[in-house]
Amino acid sequence: MKTWLVSTLTLMLCACATQPSLERMSSSMSRHYDLATYSSADLDDPDFKLKAAFIYTVLYNTTEVWTHRMNGEVGNTVFIHDSGGELVFDENQQRVESCENMGSFNYAHYKREPLAHFTVDSLPWLTWGNCRQDSTTLQQRIEAYMKDFEIGLRQVTDNNVPLMLPSGFDLTHPGDREALAFYFQAFEITGYDLNAFITGPQQTADPVSDLLHHLQQGFTELLN
Repeated sequence: MKTWLVSTLTLMLCACATQPSLERMSSSMSRHYDLATYSSADLDDPDFKLKAAFIYTVLYNTTEVWTHRMNGEVGNTVFIHDSGGELVFDENQQRVESCENMGSFNYAHYKREPLAHFTVDSLPWLTWGNCRQDSTTLQQRIEAYMKDFEIGLRQVTDNNVPLMLPSGFDLTHPGDREALAFYFQAFEITGYDLNAFITGPQQTADPVSDLLHHLQQGFTELLN
């Protein structure tokens, strides 16, 4: 079984579709949601740069778990190849082929390009689902995504992970500014002060849950 699994992973995960223009995909999502346009000059603002580093770091620590466990398939496990290909197996090590939970191709890798991954992979999935026959609702997808985001968020907050931005980060890479614009807008639409969360001290008994509540509310308003 182990040999079969490794062979299957190698064959399937390395099978890459032709990658469309990340710039074209990012611009499409920006227009679809009427996102704010940021430039490298915005990084001169310390508050902006702090929020950008926070979102980047959390997404860097956010992987896909619950987004492939839709419709109660909680035993599914996701394997992601360096190329971006995914395979999903159920609790019996059988490949998952249902529309809602099957593996798909990631145009941007969540570790190498976490912001772009949100813009060109996660956001389209939130908007339209995994395929044309996807039976999940928008609210189900938002809730699943928030569970994955919470894993990354608690990884950062519970372990005091230093906030980071990659060397030479300047918002020119396709998908980076769009991801930040979407997250910032989601927080702003609910009146949530992200900088206050980052810098502290916290004003609520459970600040992480409070952040997630506002973020989910913001996502719901933007995506509807």
